[in-house]
Formats: sequence, C-alpha cells, structure tokens
Amino acid sequence: MKYKRTLIILASLIIILIIIALFWLRFNKAKTNTKKLDINSDLVQDLYTKVNPSNDGTILNLMYTSPGKFVNQYVLATGIHNIIKDEEFIVKLITEDELKNSIKRVFGKDIAFNHEDVYILNNLYCGYKYNNDSRNYEFLAGCDGDTNNYYFREIVEAFENKDELVILEKSIYVYYDWSEGYNYVYVYNNAFDRKIINEYSGKLDEIKFIDYEDKASTYKYVFRKVNGKYIFKSLELVK
Repeated sequence: MKYKRTLIILASLIIILIIIALFWLRFNKAKTNTKKLDINSDLVQDLYTKVNPSNDGTILNLMYTSPGKFVNQYVLATGIHNIIKDEEFIVKLITEDELKNSIKRVFGKDIAFNHEDVYILNNLYCGYKYNNDSRNYEFLAGCDGDTNNYYFREIVEAFENKDELVILEKSIYVYYDWSEGYNYVYVYNNAFDRKIINEYSGKLDEIKFIDYEDKASTYKYVFRKVNGKYIFKSLELVK
C-alpha cells in the first residue's frame, strides 16, 4: 500500500516538473525572440508619430482617459492626421472613403468608428466638420487649443517579438488652473486614476519631466505586423 502511494506521489512530482519545464522553455524562447529597438530609429519614431495626432490636451485626453480602448474622436483624428501630416498646404476637403482607408491603414480592417465632426488641434488645423449630404470632411479654422490639460511624456523603451512591436512611454498629466486669477499647477501620475505627485503656485515652464520620471505612469503601445505592415492594436496603462 505504501509502495503504491509512493509511486503515485513520484508520478505527480514528475508531472509537475514536466509542466514547470515546459513553461520555462516557453518563457525563455519568447525572451530569446525579443529584440530591443533603438527608440530614436525611424521605425519607432514613425509608428509613435502615426498614432499621436496632436499634442493638445483635448486630443490627448481622448487617449489617456480611456486606456484599453480607442474612442471615436481619437480614431477619426488619427486617420485625418495621417492624411494631412506630410502635406505642404492645408487640406480643405477629405472624402469619407479617404478617411476610412487611412483609419484602416492605422488600426486594421476590423476597427469600428462613426463619422462625425472632429477636432485635430495640431498646428494650423482646428478640425473638420462632417457634411452628411456630401459625405465629406470640410476644414475648420479658428479655434483655440486646451489651456488647462497638459501631458509631459517620452519614449523610454521599444522592443520587437515576432510580429509584435511594443513602445513603452513614461507620462505625467498636469492640470493648469488659472481660473481664479492665479496660476496653480497640479501634477498627477496620469489622467485616469489621478494620483497627485505635486502641486504648487507657479507656471508650467517650471516643470522638468526628469524630476517626476520615477513617479510617472507607463503606457504600452502595441503594434502587430499584418501583411508586412504594422497595425496599432492597443494603448494600455501598465502602471
């Protein structure tokens, strides 16, 4: 009886060791396939620029207050950004089909979105008004950017594993309050859970990102290679 029980225990231990060994081999294989990338390379910078349509707080709020999903305004702004970013002159009209194709090149063919007016707030571009009759996007001029919400951020790491490319970004969220006739600055780890890092009476230009980097949040941009081209799959708040 004891002999039989011993055999059962030994068999169980062998099975457990085999499972551990398989997990170890799988983990190390994945680790071996991971290739670190130069964060200043054309590939990393181009992908990062492609999915960041503006540095204005209004647009960045669309990205950072809803981690894990792409809100409609962000999808439209990103699609338009990739049409206009290399144009020498202002693009006054964008067709519905042009925008749809641009969006699918960035996010893949399965992305869902709705047509509506959209803000860009990037350089000379205010936004575009969607004309439901002509099914075109018409250029809007003359709007101000966000003067309260600011983001300080930088790429800290990038790596590639098989068909997946990941960019890691450190970011802090800053709310600049000047509504009561004085300047007051609130520094948060991010715009989602808003853990206060610092607050002071003063100006934005006093902020040096390096002073907050250890408390900044980390965001993970995930791209997947499909038919030789990278598709933006997700933006995740890591910590």
